[in-house]
Amino acid sequence: MARFYRLRDDIDFPCRWYLGHVRGMKLKSGDDWKFTTADGVAHLSALGEDKFILDMNEFGPADGSAMDFTIAAHDVPIVSATLKDALFFVDGLYYYAVAIPEKPSASPHYYAMATDNFIDCFDERKSVFSIFTPDDPVRPDRAGDYHSVIKLIIDPAKAVGHDIFRIKRYPTALIVSERVKITLERGGFTGLDFRLCTE
Repeated sequence: MARFYRLRDDIDFPCRWYLGHVRGMKLKSGDDWKFTTADGVAHLSALGEDKFILDMNEFGPADGSAMDFTIAAHDVPIVSATLKDALFFVDGLYYYAVAIPEKPSASPHYYAMATDNFIDCFDERKSVFSIFTPDDPVRPDRAGDYHSVIKLIIDPAKAVGHDIFRIKRYPTALIVSERVKITLERGGFTGLDFRLCTE
């Protein structure tokens, strides 16, 4: 059976950096959620903007150590140029160069990564979760989407053939195949935290 993993960043990485919002001339701060939804990725492509600004998180250390993989605000994956190159075999990925004013030495070596692969593979029988309702006080527009997911399990049969994707109705989670996991681990990339999400 195929194995898949939720990819997060390593919160225990020593003296790590913390990244904030991605913004641009045509993308205001706070709209970076568009990097994580299908409609948003289509909108980004239509913007025609090829470089963005990435702010450091104001609550993190100013001199935090860079990682090859980091989750910024609104669950936007930020990857190094070398990690990006290692994923050359993955279809459906889009990369947007980011400049980091507080870390000029890191520019232009980092990218915001997005995907238009959204798979309907959430296993409701094995997962533990709640769902947004029409009367949700904050996000009634997301009624029917998965909200708080305590235990995430996907159906691997529905994800076979995909290496990196997000889950329909739960775009927060970034899922990778075992092939991607092995590739990144062998490459010695920093900032990776893989959590098995198949049984």
